Amino acid sequence: MEIDLDRRRISLSMKSAAETLGVEIEVTPLPSEKKDEETDAE
Repeated sequence: MEIDLDRRRISLSMKSAAETLGVEIEVTPLPSEKKDEETDAE
């Protein structure tokens, strides 16, 4: 997705790659993300 030559880093996207390949991926939130969503809902 992006190359940062100064920081010597690249960014990738599983979603973008899956769309390009015509593959459907299922994303499950990490346990810590589920806890944050429950806190936000209250």
